[in-house]
Amino acid sequence: MNFSRTRPLPQPLKLQPRPHRRAILVGTPLAIAILLSGIVLGNLVADRVALTPEARPSRLLVCMLSSTACLLWGSWSLHTASQAVSREQIPRLLRSLQVGLLAGAIFAFLQTIAVRWLITGAQDSVSLSAGELGPFAVVLAAAHAMHFSVAYTALLIITLLARGGQYDHEYWWDIWACEWCWHYLLLGWLLIYATLSVALLTLNSAASPPVIWKDPAFEVSAD
Repeated sequence: MNFSRTRPLPQPLKLQPRPHRRAILVGTPLAIAILLSGIVLGNLVADRVALTPEARPSRLLVCMLSSTACLLWGSWSLHTASQAVSREQIPRLLRSLQVGLLAGAIFAFLQTIAVRWLITGAQDSVSLSAGELGPFAVVLAAAHAMHFSVAYTALLIITLLARGGQYDHEYWWDIWACEWCWHYLLLGWLLIYATLSVALLTLNSAASPPVIWKDPAFEVSAD
């Protein structure tokens, strides 16, 4: 059986101490700065856009779907990067990593807007669904954001190492690990999105009063 076309398994990267240390020292604060910029811009946009209680659910749905698309875009970019480095396509590898960084920054921006609108809706509404779902959604989004920040920092460090020529078709284990980390982030976010949707539908159905039909023929006149 011929295994010549099978993609080889990645080997751990044999890093020199100096490039590795430099990439961590530069990449970590740079990733924090990019994510904080997205969070600040998201808060500014959420404060500027005034939403009525009727328009908030539809806008929130669009924002959540757009952030999900960005996370899917980043996950696919990491998959493309793994394929490129295993075939020694370094320019394609760098483009894919940069696209993943862009998708992650947009995700942080959109996710900040969605969380702000969830908090605002929970504070302004007196309904059972908004009051109970708001804090629950914020906790889930915060837990996902902590894992996402670690994955984004790792992606930026890997991008700096790739620009320095530290990867080839044998040593790209870091890229493979980061790719699967983003895949699990996407799966976790889809589970969170499904959980929030089911919880919202359940709370709305429980909070809505039952509809009782009255026959006009049996109504008693006040006279």
